[in-house]
Amino acid sequence: DPRSSLPRLTLPRAAYGFVLLTMALVALAAGLFLYSRADDMVEQALDRAVRLRTQAAATSYARAIHSDWRDLSYLAGEIARGDRARVRGLMDGMRGDGTRISWIGWAGTDGVVRTASDGLLDGADVSARPWFRNGLRHGFAGDVHEAVLLASLLPASEGGEPPRFIDLAMPVRTEAGEAAGVVAMHIDFGWAARFLSETADSLGLDLFLIGTDGAVIATTTGERPTSAELEILRVARAGSGTGTGTRET
Repeated sequence: DPRSSLPRLTLPRAAYGFVLLTMALVALAAGLFLYSRADDMVEQALDRAVRLRTQAAATSYARAIHSDWRDLSYLAGEIARGDRARVRGLMDGMRGDGTRISWIGWAGTDGVVRTASDGLLDGADVSARPWFRNGLRHGFAGDVHEAVLLASLLPASEGGEPPRFIDLAMPVRTEAGEAAGVVAMHIDFGWAARFLSETADSLGLDLFLIGTDGAVIATTTGERPTSAELEILRVARAGSGTGTGTRET
C-alpha cells in the first residue's frame, strides 16, 4: 500500500505544520504590506530630510540677521546717552568695509540724519523713507529694495545693478523715555544672496528666498523659477501640500 510509506499524521505534526503555515502566511502578508508602503516610507524620509535641512538654512539666515538686530539695539542705547563721537565710532566699526553693512545712521524725529557711518547722508532728509516712518513707532525689518538716497554714493553691485538693501530700524528714546528719532541699518543684499548660496551648497539644496509679497527675490539655482516651480513655492509658502509627489525646497 503506497500510503504506508507516508509519515503518519499525528497531532504534534499537525500542530507543527499549522504553525509553520501560519508563520509563512504572516511573513508573506508583512512583505506585501512593506512593499506597498515602501514608496510612502521613502517619500516621508525624504520629506523629513528636506524639511530639516531647509529649517536649518532658515535658522542660520535668521541668526545672522538677528546679530545685526542686537547691534542696532545696543546702538540705540548709546545714542540715548548723547555721546555723538562715540556713536559715530561705533557706527564706523559696525559697518567695517561695507561689504556686509552698507550704511548705519541715526535720524532725529524731524527725519534729518544726525550721525551716520563715514558721514554718508549726514544732514539728509530721510523722513519719507519707509524705514524711518515705521521705525518711529516700533522695530522694523523691511523687504529688499534698491538704494534711493545712497544710489549715487555707493558702488554698483555685481552686473552693474544698483545696490539693494535689507532695512532694519528701531526707535531711539532718551533716558527719560522721550522720542529721539530712529536708528537704522542697511544690510547689503549681495551679502545675503552669497550667504544663501553658501548655505545651499553646504546642505545640498536649491533654496529660494521669498518676500512677504510672495515674490522670489533670490535663488541659488542661478535661474528664475519656472511657472511650475512658482506654483509649488506658493503652495509651500501657504504651508500646505500639493499632493503631486513633487518635492522642492
